[in-house]
Parts: sequence; C-alpha cells; structure tokens
Amino acid sequence: MKSYAYLASQELGADYSAVCYSGYGIVSGWTNDGARRTDKLCPPLYDVVAKGYEQPWDFVAHTYDAVVINLGTNDFSYTGTDPDRMSEFAQEYADFLSRVHELNPDAHLVCAIGTMGGQELFPYIEQVVEEFKGNTGFARITCYATEPLDPETDGCGANFHPNAKTQQRDAETLAGVIREALDLSERGI
Repeated sequence: MKSYAYLASQELGADYSAVCYSGYGIVSGWTNDGARRTDKLCPPLYDVVAKGYEQPWDFVAHTYDAVVINLGTNDFSYTGTDPDRMSEFAQEYADFLSRVHELNPDAHLVCAIGTMGGQELFPYIEQVVEEFKGNTGFARITCYATEPLDPETDGCGANFHPNAKTQQRDAETLAGVIREALDLSERGI
C-alpha cells in the first residue's frame, strides 16, 4: 500500500489490481553478470492469477479502464546498451504489448519505464508504441518515463529501491498520466 501504483489509484479514487514480481522483465530478469535470466519473465505469467497458482485470469470478468505496464528496468541489467539486445527487448515488448491489448481491448494502455534505471530502453518503448499505433490504429496508448531515482536528493528505500518520498512522487506522475489519458479532469477527478 506504499507503492506508487496503489497511491496513484487512491489519488484517482480508482479500483486497483496489481501483479508485481521482484526482478522480473520482458526479455530477462535481473542479472548481476549480464547473462540472460529467462526464469524471471513476466509475459508467460500474464494470463494466470499468479506464479505458482496457474489458474487462468478471467479477463472478461475483470475489465479495466487503464492497464499500466512498467517493465524494462530489470531487462536493462541484461541488455545494457548493446543494440542487438535492446532490439531483442523491443521485439519481446511489442509481442507482450499486443497480448495485453488483446486481453484488455477497451483499456487505455500506459507504458512506463521505472524509476530505478533502464531509461536507455525508453526510446525503444516509444518506438514500439508508435509502431503499435500505426499497425493497429489503436490510439488509446500512452508512454512516459518516470523521473530516475536520485538517492542524494530523495534518499533510498531498501536495497536502493524507491523510498516513500519517491513512491509518492511517482504516484503523482502516474495519476496525472492516467487522468490526462482518460480525460478525468473534466469529471473533476
């Protein structure tokens, strides 16, 4: 309940559902040696309730106005600035984005890169989003880069993760992005 996603939902007065896995990514989970980690990938888990509980998620019963995809930070520990690996990330991200849209056809999609690094992958996310719009005609999609964590100014939480101050800042940013994407200001939200 201290995470930016929960705090943003509270700011918007919105229902909230989240799936979070530490160290998971699109093309690779977190790695400290640059070797690809395929045991920590989010796309294979998207259709189920949770890892270890492989009951299919009911996307018909659970519809959303907005779906936020905040992936890429852990992938960057694998891709670094290697153009081939970054392109591999982009292709896997595009495939995942298509799957998320297929399962949530009425949701506005929000594609973000997290506050803990990997901003170098953001141009790839932007490119994927633009190509997705062009290929599908689907315009209800937004992407944004979160302001990077600044330990000297904001401090850090455990293990160099965002602390409460950074979570609140990121919540305000996300709430603003969703508010604008869903045109909630006109409804006083």
